[in-house]
Amino acid sequence: MSTRLRPWATLRYAGAILRTLFRRKITGDLLFLYASFFASFVLPLLTIPYLTRVLGKHAWGQLVFVQGFCLLLGVPLAWGFGFHGTRLIARHRDDRVKVGTICSEITMARIFLLLPVGLILILCVITIPGLHSDLRLPLVGFAAVAINSFSPSWILQGLDQMRFSSALDLTTKLIASLPVFLLVSSPDHAFVVFLLQACGGLVALVPGYRAVCRQVQLRLGFTRSPLAVCRESSGMFLFSLSGAFVNQANVFVFGLFAPMQAVGIYAGAEKIIRAATALVGPFSTALHTKINYRIAGDRAGAARLFVRGTAVLFVMAALGSAVIWFASDMIVARLLGAEFHESARVLRMLSFLPLINWMSYSINLNWLIVLGLDRLLNSCVFFAAAIALVSSCLLVPLFSVTGMGLSVLLAEAALLAALVAVMIQTKQNPLKIAFPSDRDSSDKGT
Repeated sequence: MSTRLRPWATLRYAGAILRTLFRRKITGDLLFLYASFFASFVLPLLTIPYLTRVLGKHAWGQLVFVQGFCLLLGVPLAWGFGFHGTRLIARHRDDRVKVGTICSEITMARIFLLLPVGLILILCVITIPGLHSDLRLPLVGFAAVAINSFSPSWILQGLDQMRFSSALDLTTKLIASLPVFLLVSSPDHAFVVFLLQACGGLVALVPGYRAVCRQVQLRLGFTRSPLAVCRESSGMFLFSLSGAFVNQANVFVFGLFAPMQAVGIYAGAEKIIRAATALVGPFSTALHTKINYRIAGDRAGAARLFVRGTAVLFVMAALGSAVIWFASDMIVARLLGAEFHESARVLRMLSFLPLINWMSYSINLNWLIVLGLDRLLNSCVFFAAAIALVSSCLLVPLFSVTGMGLSVLLAEAALLAALVAVMIQTKQNPLKIAFPSDRDSSDKGT
């Protein structure tokens, strides 16, 4: 009798563990953020095998080239408000009126930025050959980026509403991803990918802002000059712009020098590696909010939280890089198809990126930004962006796809080295703050 009851007892025990985890705020938030990650990266990744086979190398290369351009345009439209605004809301979370003012000012500033960014779009479409060959791609792609830039996810994250924010992202990405299999059936339908992203963003706006309005007092109108609001977040804008050149704009920059078939080969490998790299996103987002909230009252506790979280990231990154290195041929064959077999070599080269990128992402987002070292952080990212642009201009004409991969690795390694140097220079070593030695304590006493 007892033998028969053991499986049920095990199930009850597992259920009790899960209920305990969900009751803990940070664990529950983390689980929901990983659901959002699934929506943001895994769902689009599931469409890649279909799109690469339906579109072919040239149309696939053109699609990701325009996508890289639109993501780059989204940086001045966002203007770093995602980082800056989330930080302000997290610190004033208990002041309903103050949070409402912050949300209103940033939303109106984004509306103000639509005109200059739209003019940049028109200028680039006229002058860059890869953009005006099919006008539907850049126009619909920019519309999708513009609509999604008004998503209230950053407000909800600042309010520590991770679960609703994740559910909203999941809904958006489901609408943007699943209909691809029905509506994209030839290279001429590539623009539909962007159209679905725009529709998903539109659907999420109404429930998202309704949830925000229930918690804060939103007041539409220019309570302050949009230029003044943008000036406050200019440091984070420069950081985001430089980071975009290091992380997001590689395909677009490569497409300025190489044919679309080569862009398709490189982009296939980079899409896979960026999806793997993005695994850090949900964990770091949950960690960022908790550290930001704790840093004012318990600096040592915030440092301990950062150190332990970064240690977990390091182990995850090392395992991920090893899996990608050894399984690159199989991953490319399954996800991209036989036509993209050359992407396996690029994927193997980029397999070190998760290890490098996860460490630098954790240091800049969860430590340097929290400490308010935005200017020094901007210098690090500027340095890495300069290396990315210069090395790509030098290496791509000589080595094509391989040159682009080397350029990305150099830029990411330079960024990590610069971030570590900043921590040493400013004496903001989180290990010493979290676990001070007896000598450090005596120095403080004297």
